Amino acid sequence: MIMRIKRAEARPRGEVNRSGQALRRNSGTFLTLAAAALLSACATADRGEAIYYQQNMATVALAQAIMAAEFENPEAAEQLYDGEMALNRACGDLQEVGYRKLNGETVDTMLKVAAMDSLDDCAAQVSEVEELIWRLDPETAAYYLEQPVVSAMAAE
Repeated sequence: MIMRIKRAEARPRGEVNRSGQALRRNSGTFLTLAAAALLSACATADRGEAIYYQQNMATVALAQAIMAAEFENPEAAEQLYDGEMALNRACGDLQEVGYRKLNGETVDTMLKVAAMDSLDDCAAQVSEVEELIWRLDPETAAYYLEQPVVSAMAAE
């Protein structure tokens, strides 16, 4: 009985878990994790912003290429329309986040998560659309898009 009293007295005061063990607060670990999460979120936000900008430029170039191809080359126009649909499917969530932010609207967490999850697919689709525009309308591509890395390497 004396032993139990001593154990009870030896317990640290403060918060305890269900089994009666003292909760340890390690603020250093928490702060490290919080800082890592914040840096990761910032890096993802920067990447998302860059992809958003790139897909916007690809969309503008795509619209110009479609207008030019509609009467001159209907088959190319169809390929460009297909590229536009694929781009909108892959980047829809990111486009919606950008639209809402530009209009001062709130962006709910689920949409932000969906947009972050779609970044890789969106970036890949943007690259495919840019390659399509370079192939079908190099003049428009040269005006709106950055030179593709593959073309720069092939030129050397």
